[in-house]
Amino acid sequence: MIEDTLTCRPRLTKEQFDVLAFCMSVLPQKRPQNMDALLQIVTHPAGKTPPVRDVPKTEPVRPETRNLQPPKPDPGRPLPKWLIPGIAAAVAVIALIISVGSGGKKSSPAPSVKAPAAQTVATEPAPTAPMEVRTMAAAELAFDEDAFFWGQERYMRKDVKTLTFQSSLQNVPSSAWDVSEAGDGSVLAWMDNGDLYVAADGAIAPNSDASWLFHKFVNLKTINFGNCFVTSSVTRMSGMFGGCSSLTGLDLSCFETSAVTDMYGVFSSCGSLTHLDLTSFDTSNVTDMSSMFDGCRSLTSLDLSGFDTSSVTDMGSMFNDCMSLPHLNLTSFDTSKATDMAFMFSGCNSLTRLDLSNFDTSNVTNMLWMFGLCYDLTSLNLSSFDASAVTKMDDIFTRCDVLTDLNCSDARILKEYRNRR
Repeated sequence: MIEDTLTCRPRLTKEQFDVLAFCMSVLPQKRPQNMDALLQIVTHPAGKTPPVRDVPKTEPVRPETRNLQPPKPDPGRPLPKWLIPGIAAAVAVIALIISVGSGGKKSSPAPSVKAPAAQTVATEPAPTAPMEVRTMAAAELAFDEDAFFWGQERYMRKDVKTLTFQSSLQNVPSSAWDVSEAGDGSVLAWMDNGDLYVAADGAIAPNSDASWLFHKFVNLKTINFGNCFVTSSVTRMSGMFGGCSSLTGLDLSCFETSAVTDMYGVFSSCGSLTHLDLTSFDTSNVTDMSSMFDGCRSLTSLDLSGFDTSSVTDMGSMFNDCMSLPHLNLTSFDTSKATDMAFMFSGCNSLTRLDLSNFDTSNVTNMLWMFGLCYDLTSLNLSSFDASAVTKMDDIFTRCDVLTDLNCSDARILKEYRNRR
């Protein structure tokens, strides 16, 4: 093919032929890889070396010399005119070789490799170990606010204004005293200008008998149970908040009461409470609810729709003196085991209507003053009442002066109604 090319192109010189042959080398690595390499071959044929220029000597530039002019680029040696046709031919041949090698097809660009997107690995939080539970000692019953509390004789019950539970013994003052059941200092309490603190390294549980724990803290306005107050082991809550007459609100959402059997007077005489959310209460094992809300004179609403009263035997004075309650829905109450209903609604001055048609009173023996002093009660549904087991019914309707609508079929109850004073 090279000879044919020479035959067709007799005007090429030997130098031009050498350049063309080099460009058409069979081995790709021997061909010029770029235009600079081709230019080097053209300007310096084989066997010739580029002339060495004389480099003029220059004095070294001092560091302080300023406004230096950049050196002018060397235009280099001009190409010989006789090589221009050869270069053109070589370029044409190279283009032909590339076209033939690729089959006349346009080379497709190499596919771009995208770096894999950084993946965010979702890490689940490490499971939190349950806090170790520290138990408080049982509290003593107090009859007035001047009594000391929790085993110390420096502070009286009336001195407490706020109460906070916390799950750390850090920064506990030296004035703290031990209130733990074990007597090992695992639960400490201290006072700070009317603020009572209870702390432990872990959760704090009241004694299984939590009766009278905050009883007669008459100036206590707020209780912060935090996330560390555990009541799952409590079985008795008698008078637990009894006599806390300054409490206006109480968050009991952390209370677990499934083991509780005794709720006697738990909120008794909490005269400033305006509302109570007891939706978290499990009362399925409670047997005693007597005086539970006795003396809650400021309560304006009370939702007991979630109460399970199927085990309750004593409901005496349960709502006694709840004088601000305008409504009371007890349609969910199961009273089949109840034996005592004395003073149950006595003094509920704001009640005007009361529907107890679902009450089962077949085991009730005491109905003394059950509706006594319900001054504004005008309608009362006792259609399911059975007083056959009742032994005490005196003054059941005393001072129910405006009660005109009584739905009842029990003869003994009707007799008491007619003879009411």
